[in-house]
Amino acid sequence: GIYLFTRKSLRKNVIAWLVVMLLAVISHSNLIPQEYGLRIILLPFIPSDWTLHAFGMSGVLTSLLMQKYADREHPRKFIVILCALGVIMLIAALCSHPHWIISKIQATPSWLFYCLAAFFPLFGLFYWLTDVKGKTPWFDIIKPAGTATLTCYIIPYIWYAAQQLLGWHYPELLNADAPGLLRSLIFSLIIVQLTGLLVKAKIKLKV
Repeated sequence: GIYLFTRKSLRKNVIAWLVVMLLAVISHSNLIPQEYGLRIILLPFIPSDWTLHAFGMSGVLTSLLMQKYADREHPRKFIVILCALGVIMLIAALCSHPHWIISKIQATPSWLFYCLAAFFPLFGLFYWLTDVKGKTPWFDIIKPAGTATLTCYIIPYIWYAAQQLLGWHYPELLNADAPGLLRSLIFSLIIVQLTGLLVKAKIKLKV
């Protein structure tokens, strides 16, 4: 909705991005006391959490930066901008961590900042690999996640439901630390490959 007002103006979108990021912080803090009218006016009028809207605006901002600065012959400037944003987000994450836990469920600002600290540089890396170096085939293994995103998103919930019905759980060893991360990675790759098989069978969810 914000983009309908800002359109392709990079300056307006930067301002909008900063405002939304600030609102994400305010909504999870006591910077403005609950009883103040300003908090009532600013925070509840848009559904969902401001942290999630901040993710959306970060994507819009990245797209506009790409349109303006991305150049396959001279990619350095665009990549440097993204890396600089990543560093800024990392600093924000480290500063916010003492105040909020890292929680996706609670959509905390620290979770937002850490995610963006990884997102901006990784976007630059993938741009360099795919657009500049032409290594797009490297990512064919995860292609279904991008071409059938909704289908890929739904499949894990079917598995979770089956787990509950069967009363089956992962061994405790696979629920934390390095084994847990490895299990999550393997699970994700399996889900993506299942999505690819469904797409080949002409089974695909659409909005």
